[in-house]
Amino acid sequence: MSVGDFKDRKESYLKGSQGTLCCGLGERAFFAFACLSQAFAAYECGLISSQMPAIKSDMHLSYASEGLAAAASDYGLLPSGILAIFVLTRLQPHDVLRTVYLLISGLTLMCVFRPSFAMFVTTRALTSFLWGMAAVHYPAWVNAHGSKEGKTMQLAVLNAIMLAGILMGYLVGGIERSIGGVRWTYLYGVEAVLMGVCAVVTCFFDRTLVEASIAEGDDHGCAEVVASEQGNKDAHERTPLRRRSLPPQGGGGILPQELRALLTCPLYIFSVATSSTISGVAGFILYFVT
Repeated sequence: MSVGDFKDRKESYLKGSQGTLCCGLGERAFFAFACLSQAFAAYECGLISSQMPAIKSDMHLSYASEGLAAAASDYGLLPSGILAIFVLTRLQPHDVLRTVYLLISGLTLMCVFRPSFAMFVTTRALTSFLWGMAAVHYPAWVNAHGSKEGKTMQLAVLNAIMLAGILMGYLVGGIERSIGGVRWTYLYGVEAVLMGVCAVVTCFFDRTLVEASIAEGDDHGCAEVVASEQGNKDAHERTPLRRRSLPPQGGGGILPQELRALLTCPLYIFSVATSSTISGVAGFILYFVT
């Protein structure tokens, strides 16, 4: 075998390995990471719910203060969905996710070492606000990178894993209440460790892989792209495509066009109002009736 043949085979092998990794293992690994990070973030909800009697006793909370602390995560989560569109369209999602998880870990650690009512409410509101950035990005990423047949299942798994994280928090908190001997702040510190791990793991993913859109000319050997190109090669006739006319790019003001369209969508307003009402009723039943 000549040196030239060896180089050609090496380049061909590396090119094929890169395509397989980006479209297969790389995307699968990031999807698994998204599911785990969703479960880790949801762990806090179940843990705090199960440990609320201990938190009430430790902080000497009143009836109204307990309700404020229990619903603190909703204060930050509701506006986060709207602002996430503004942030993720202007900053790199890779940097946003890494910063979000790092801030959540730091804020949680501050609350662990300096527990107080004001710190606890502020921490829960800010961490849920930051977590909303990732919660908005992951479904958009699945929609962009998932296969046509598997998108629905992947989105279902992404949502179901959140319930698994909440149940994990309930399980840990319930075991602690049954056995005793562990303060709630130590269990809350586990959330800080998990979010810190997520921040570190995010650094190992490629920036283009984390983006919720596939770059032009970056095929990665994906099955849909390959099938599309193969279909174009096999086609004997080609119909010229008419260029689509773009809407005029008038003055947009302060808010971006996507955010204005979202805020003027009646379906979105109705969905947010309905989910907020359901969340409030469920929180009332969970903390004050049961």
